[in-house]
Amino acid sequence: MRKIISSIIVLKMFIGIIFATPLVWHSANVLNFKNFLFQANFSHTKTCCRFDATSNRWQVLPDDQRTLTLSPEFMLGYGILNKLEVKIAVPIAYKKKSISSTFGFGDLMLKTRYNLINKKLIAATIAGAVVVPISSRNANPQIDDHTFDAAIGWYLFIKEYKGFTTDFRFGYFYNGKTNSIKIGNMFEYFTKIDYKITPKFTPYLAFLGYIQNSNKNLTNNQLIPNSNRNRHNFQLGGIYKLNKELTMRARILVPLKTISQGGEIPSYSFGLDFWIIK
Repeated sequence: MRKIISSIIVLKMFIGIIFATPLVWHSANVLNFKNFLFQANFSHTKTCCRFDATSNRWQVLPDDQRTLTLSPEFMLGYGILNKLEVKIAVPIAYKKKSISSTFGFGDLMLKTRYNLINKKLIAATIAGAVVVPISSRNANPQIDDHTFDAAIGWYLFIKEYKGFTTDFRFGYFYNGKTNSIKIGNMFEYFTKIDYKITPKFTPYLAFLGYIQNSNKNLTNNQLIPNSNRNRHNFQLGGIYKLNKELTMRARILVPLKTISQGGEIPSYSFGLDFWIIK
């Protein structure tokens, strides 16, 4: 669901792709029956480099070509059965590049997840999602790609053992089209290991990213050269339980440039998240 939409290879994406799309925000654990979730993720990103396909290297961007993104993303969720939940994610962003800036909604995601397995040491869940275009087509810089998309997700959670937990999350996006460009489909992954130091504080390490196929020009049915891309990132974070219902998470992400390619990339990004379950 992160996409490039023209022959000049402009990257358009669900705002949170630098960290992760809402499809993989959560582990295999689903909301209990009648439980309610409200989550707010706040992120800061500023691009520093653009990938040059000719030299196969990242080139440093001049200051006036760097894009600043400040993005709160909000999610509501509800457990409609003990093993079934529904969630809606609504991203908002402020973007600035050179003298142009914009503020508005990104595209909305609706998803449902069903827990297949919930044993003593393991949980497994599947998901389905759709992305509904509510972003502006005319924003400059554009906040999102304004396409209908569909996605599936699968999740595996190794429950706490001697303080450690391990988390695997995967998603696949069947991306839509904008004008005469079919956005390349995308595979996303998020893997994490954490260690509970105290009942309230849990630091974690994560490896996350995505691999996106080339875009296609539907006018001539040809793939657009150099429009495929991949991102691989390292993330360090900490989760702190403020009280029984409220949790906070701080995170910093560093892109692994040597194994990533395509589009633009930041030197680092950071975020602060809060969620309530009751």
